[in-house]
Amino acid sequence: MDREDIVSEVAKVWDRRAMEDELTHASIKIMAQHAEIERLNNIIQTMRYAEDEDKINVSMENERLKEKCDKQAMVIRRMFVEEFPDTWFAWHGYGEKDRNGLPQYIEVVPAHGVGWTQVYERTERTISMEGS
Repeated sequence: MDREDIVSEVAKVWDRRAMEDELTHASIKIMAQHAEIERLNNIIQTMRYAEDEDKINVSMENERLKEKCDKQAMVIRRMFVEEFPDTWFAWHGYGEKDRNGLPQYIEVVPAHGVGWTQVYERTERTISMEGS
C-alpha cells in the first residue's frame, strides 16, 4: 500500500465514525423525545377529570412536542437521505448571494443515487406566513 491508499483508507474510517456518531446523537435525541412524550401521555391520563384550563395547557404542550418531533424527524431524513426514498436535497449553491446568504442558483438532487440534478433560480419573491 502506498501513502495515498493509506490516507484514503484512514479518511474512510473517519467518515464512517463520524456518521456513526451522528446516528448515535440522533438516536439519543429521539429516545429523549419518546421519554418526554411518554411523560406527557401519563399526565394526560391523570388529567382526564381536570379543569378546562389544565386541559388546554396539556393540549398546548402536546402540540409543542409534536412540532419538536417533526423537526427532528426532518433532520434525520436529511442526515441519512440514502435510507429514505423520495427525499430530495439541495446539493450546491452557485452565483451571487443575497443579504440572507442565499445563492442565485441552487442545484437540487431529486433522490439519493440519481445521476442528474435540477437547477433552481432565485426569484426576488418572498413568501411568509402573511402571504407573498
